[in-house]
Amino acid sequence: MKQFFRKSIAAILTGAMVATSMTITAFAEETATPASEEVPVSEETASDVVTTNEEVTNDGVAIDAETTAETMEDVVDIVDSQKEKLLQTDAQFETVNRGIQDSLFKIGQIRDKSKILDESRCQMANMIMSLSTISEENASASEETASSTAKLNERVKKITQEVTVLKKIAADLEQQIQIFKIAG
Repeated sequence: MKQFFRKSIAAILTGAMVATSMTITAFAEETATPASEEVPVSEETASDVVTTNEEVTNDGVAIDAETTAETMEDVVDIVDSQKEKLLQTDAQFETVNRGIQDSLFKIGQIRDKSKILDESRCQMANMIMSLSTISEENASASEETASSTAKLNERVKKITQEVTVLKKIAADLEQQIQIFKIAG
């Protein structure tokens, strides 16, 4: 394929150079000195000039076509090299793109887990508030219990004192009853 491409380019360039050469020759003929001002040239000299001119033109075209073909081969090699480098760059971009996609996926996962953690934080804050309220209620109830216990202790002391007084009265009453039993 590469060889065919080179031959095609060489043929196209050779055709273009021949056409250019013909155009230059036509231009030279148009701009040549008018016949009235022409310097007489013998047929031999004219034939030699035309032959030499054709040889120079043909050799020049051949040399130019060969140089152009070599240059085109170099250009094809450079284009192939650039194509390979472009493929390598494309592969690198693909690697970078995959890395970006992976990063975006992981960022999404982090975002989702952050939402879950935030919801858990809110739930814990609500539980702590509930526990604080319960603790305050317990503290209030403890104060009430302590107050009630103190009042109960006071009553128990009073009852104990009254029991002591009643025991004394009972002992006195028993002594007085004993007097009647002896007498009786």
